[in-house]
Amino acid sequence: MNEIFSNEVSELSLSITVRGETAAPLGLPTAKLYLSNTVDFPLIGEDLTVFPIVDSDSEFRIPIPFSSVKGKRYAKVVYEYELPGHGVISKDEGYEIRTRILSFEEFKKMMDDPDIEFDSFNVAETEARLVMESYCHQSLSRWSGGRSVVGNPDKFYLPQYMSKLMNVTELSEELEIEYFDSNDYILEPSGLSIRREYSNRTRGLRNLYVTGEWGFAILPDAIKKAAYELTRSFSNTSINDRRQFLLNSGGGGLTGMEESSDFISYKAYQDSTGNPIADQLLGPYRIITPGII
Repeated sequence: MNEIFSNEVSELSLSITVRGETAAPLGLPTAKLYLSNTVDFPLIGEDLTVFPIVDSDSEFRIPIPFSSVKGKRYAKVVYEYELPGHGVISKDEGYEIRTRILSFEEFKKMMDDPDIEFDSFNVAETEARLVMESYCHQSLSRWSGGRSVVGNPDKFYLPQYMSKLMNVTELSEELEIEYFDSNDYILEPSGLSIRREYSNRTRGLRNLYVTGEWGFAILPDAIKKAAYELTRSFSNTSINDRRQFLLNSGGGGLTGMEESSDFISYKAYQDSTGNPIADQLLGPYRIITPGII
């Protein structure tokens, strides 16, 4: 899924074509932004500003301020424009709202290289971030909302670091009982579990809907250093050279692999990032969370 970032301005692009040929719309296209923490979006969206690209009558750019998407997980942008002979066209694109771990300026400063191109950095940072999340078994993005967890009645392990607990609701087929107002549940200092302040001595699994602020308010320095290590590795052309060598090699070991030197399988990094320094830096942030929905 395409990405929009919650901690920097994202710029979307719209290119209008008909049967593979560029086409100029009648007037400026419109764009609306819809936000949600689930796959269900509200009926009312926010109008976005669409800018034409210089020297083109079929390409447009749409900046998205990070303040507009803060605290959300998913976005949908709906475009509308009118084409001669085709009427009004409506199309929508889905996005996942993510937190950029390392900014372009931070990376250039760390590398001491002002000539690094943004496109190369963007691909490398995305690969590094997804590898880190696979290795840590949790998302490193920040958002606010609720999710379901299943666990022991007295202690529930969370699928992602939580910086603030807002509400806990026990879900059952008969009724919903809200416990947090009476301080039955508290967030433990690790940020990775909640527990009842007083044991109710009950047995069996419970299904809770936990609402709060997920992700680190300020990313730990170790995570940013690990991101630098991996982004530097993935921005090096040698890694793509190695991938291309494996793709071109015989033996059938890469059956089903994409025919691209940029191919990467993030599931392969659940036990190691492939970088021992990054592994050590990320060690304290790895979680194994049972009973997650």
